[in-house]
Amino acid sequence: MTLPNVYAWNYSKIIFCMISLKILWGILKKYVREDIWRKLNIAGVGIALVLILKYTVLGRDVTSEHRFVLAAAGSNEFFREMLMNCFLYFPFGLTLGEVQRRKVWSGAFFVSLLIEIWQFMAGTGVAQGTDLLCNTIGAVWGSGYSLENFGLSSILKILKKKRKDSEISKSNVEKNGKNSVEKDRKKEVRRW
Repeated sequence: MTLPNVYAWNYSKIIFCMISLKILWGILKKYVREDIWRKLNIAGVGIALVLILKYTVLGRDVTSEHRFVLAAAGSNEFFREMLMNCFLYFPFGLTLGEVQRRKVWSGAFFVSLLIEIWQFMAGTGVAQGTDLLCNTIGAVWGSGYSLENFGLSSILKILKKKRKDSEISKSNVEKNGKNSVEKDRKKEVRRW
C-alpha cells in the first residue's frame, strides 16, 4: 500500500484537512465511551508516530552528507515546508492531547529532536531548526492546548491586569472629567 503524497497538497487542502480532523475528533469524543476513546487515541499516537517516521526517515537513502541548518533557504517552498511540518505532527498532537494533555509539546519536541538527530547522523536528510519548531507547533495545534496551559498563565494574568487597570484609570479620568464639567456648569448657573 502506498501512502498519498501529502507534500504535493496545496495550502487550502492542508488547512481544510486539519480543521476537518479537529472537528471530527471533537464529535467522536462526545459519542465514544471514555475507555474506548482512550484506547483509540493511544492507537492513534502509535499510527501517527509510524506515519511521521515514514515521511521523515524510513525508506530514505543514507548519504555521506551530514548537515544541520537553522532554517531552510528562503524560497517559494519555505512557508509550504513549514506548514507541512506542522501538518505532519498535527495528528500526533490530536491523539496525544487526548491521552496526556500536559505532555504534548514536550513529547512532540522530543520526537522531532530525535528525528532531526537521526537525519543528521545517518545523512537521511537535512536537520533543520525550523523543522523542530514547526513540528512542535503542529502537535500543539492538534491538541488544541491553550497558552494558559503552557505556564504562560502568569503572563496572561499580568496582561489582563494591566488592561483592566488601564480601563479603570480611563474610566476614572472620564468620571473626573464629567465631574469637573458638572461643577463648571453649576458655577455658571449660580452666576446667572
